[in-house]
Amino acid sequence: AKEDESAYGGSMSGRSSMVSTLERDRALESLTTEGNATQDIGLLMKFQGALREEQRLRESMEKEKEALERRIEDLESEAKENNNNEVYKPIETFRLDELTAENERLRESLESLRESIAQSEEGTENSAVREIMDQYSSLMEELDRKKEECLNLKTLVANSQVENGGTISGEGELDPEELFQAYESQKNVIQQLQSSLNEEREKCKELESSMKAEVEKLTVANREAQQLLQTNMKRNPGSATEAIMQHELQRLTGENFDLREKIENLSDQLKRLKKQLKLYMKKLEDRGGSITDTEEQEHVEDSRSETGETDASLPVITRREHESMGMLEYDKAQEEKVLRALILDLKPKVASQMLPGLPAYFLFMMIRHLDYMNDEKNVRTLIQGGIACIKKTIKKHKGQTDIELKTLWLSNTLRVLHCLKQYSGEEQFQIHSSAKQIEHCLRNFDLTAYRRVLSDIAVWIYQGITKLMEDELHPLLVAALLEHEGIGGLSGDKPRALRGRTGSTGNELETEHLDPKVALDKLLSSLTRFNQILQKHGLDPEINSQIFRQIFYFVCANCLNNLLLRKDMCHWSRGMQIRYNIAQIEQWARDQKIEDTDTKVIDTLLPIIQATQLLQARKSEEDVSGICDMCDKLRVSQIIKILNVYTPADEFEERVSPAFVRKIRTKLQERAMEEAKNQAPLLMDAKFSFAVKFPFNPSKIHFDELDIPSLYTSLPNLVRKV
Repeated sequence: AKEDESAYGGSMSGRSSMVSTLERDRALESLTTEGNATQDIGLLMKFQGALREEQRLRESMEKEKEALERRIEDLESEAKENNNNEVYKPIETFRLDELTAENERLRESLESLRESIAQSEEGTENSAVREIMDQYSSLMEELDRKKEECLNLKTLVANSQVENGGTISGEGELDPEELFQAYESQKNVIQQLQSSLNEEREKCKELESSMKAEVEKLTVANREAQQLLQTNMKRNPGSATEAIMQHELQRLTGENFDLREKIENLSDQLKRLKKQLKLYMKKLEDRGGSITDTEEQEHVEDSRSETGETDASLPVITRREHESMGMLEYDKAQEEKVLRALILDLKPKVASQMLPGLPAYFLFMMIRHLDYMNDEKNVRTLIQGGIACIKKTIKKHKGQTDIELKTLWLSNTLRVLHCLKQYSGEEQFQIHSSAKQIEHCLRNFDLTAYRRVLSDIAVWIYQGITKLMEDELHPLLVAALLEHEGIGGLSGDKPRALRGRTGSTGNELETEHLDPKVALDKLLSSLTRFNQILQKHGLDPEINSQIFRQIFYFVCANCLNNLLLRKDMCHWSRGMQIRYNIAQIEQWARDQKIEDTDTKVIDTLLPIIQATQLLQARKSEEDVSGICDMCDKLRVSQIIKILNVYTPADEFEERVSPAFVRKIRTKLQERAMEEAKNQAPLLMDAKFSFAVKFPFNPSKIHFDELDIPSLYTSLPNLVRKV
């Protein structure tokens, strides 16, 4: 009765599903006929085919369920037949009983003959002996024949016991041990049959539950599709098509993740089976066995016959490598873990061993995948989350004082900015892009608004880097550039009138600052270390030049301000020493190729260079015009200040006359009026910052060629290359 009900229920569910399918087909056909002018008919037909495929899948599962039920019935019937066979005795048992009785009867006749021979007279002895011998020979032949029949019958009985698992009991009495063994064997057979039957039932129940879950899942998807169709019937054709496409993309994405989980499980199972196979082969070899070539060939032929490859002359099929699209896919629920592994957990020491800008490339590859999936919400959250993680990394206590960490994320922030420009689809940014890079451009979203945000973040990090460099160099500047004596033999040329004061000042500076003899070398080594850090993390050369332009301006401003405030420094010998020290920095910049045609890094040192030249220049009335032209980078107030505090090196050198100073002031009157109008101060502004520019620098790297390195310990488990 239950089977009839299940069959009836299955047929009713099949009819209802067919009716619902026909209704959906009519709805889709009506939707196609109504909006055939503007709707994507091909997409709707694909959707209709998908629904029909769902119905066929459901029918196939119903058929599998019926086949499993029939299998259970067959197993139960076989078990009943085995139990019935225990009651009936095979025919060989009766034949064995008959032969046993016949043997007893022959024995009795033999005894009677013997008694008759013993009682006969002597005269009849010869005839009796002959009769006995004849009977004896016939009995022996009969006995041999009976023995052979008994042997055959016992063999048949043993075979029947092994095959049917039953016991043969004759009418006579049997040995109790044989009965007990037969009972135990029959009991074991029944237990085995019962356990196999229970296993089959459990498998059927599990399969039935999984099928029910699959049917429920398909029913929910079917219901959602029906609701979607009903709601889209009322919309205009454009929005309906977009909604259907979005729903289809979400469904396919979910199925993709399910399939990925199945593939991972199967791959794990395959690895486990391979390990077991290797273990068994090793055990077989240890025991002296081996797998011969013939057995391997038979195994290959069997596997081919199972898969349908019966023709051995067919060529070997090789798997074609999947062409990468240059994207990274990740689980949206694990976005925070992905950003932590990509940004927060990355150390500068590890990043220096990888391709410069690799975190930026990976971030943009994830953005490209979300753009490909038309997932606007997650694109926004991913970019905002990445910016927040970069800020968090910089704001940490170590990030505020670590030049290398700031440089790492300045380089990656600029690389993301360049990628947003290069792959935006704008022609002005595709001049240097290859054909494949043009194919990788964003398709659905315009991320121009985020360029300004990333540019502001880059400016903030840039200013933090220059500030750290300035703080590190500031204690070295006076000792390295103003007090260091690189030219020997000029130390005795200081003004004698101020010798005592100068000596005391020098002692104070030596105790307050570093030793001037080693200060210049420390300054140059610090600049070299800064340049190595900037180049190690792949910072653009234009940005590198702008950083050192700012640093050189800071050096010039501090040195010139100290020179203007220290009268003991304003004489020609000290000017020559300072000019020599500044020349060391200029030569370092040329050796490191810091100079840039647009940035003009070395030109920021011109004020201090012209001040040293003014100290060394001849100061006669004929040189007024030359001095004014030479000091074009100095303010008028700074020129007058240096001339007023200038001290002759010895008694043979004339002092600067007031008339010479007045002529200089008159010559530079126009410049002085303009500076007074602009309220230019005497000292240079050491906190002044140049405007930062981030020129576009396209990349030649293709995304499909990038792989996640092993240095990223946790990232490969969170993302997948598409």
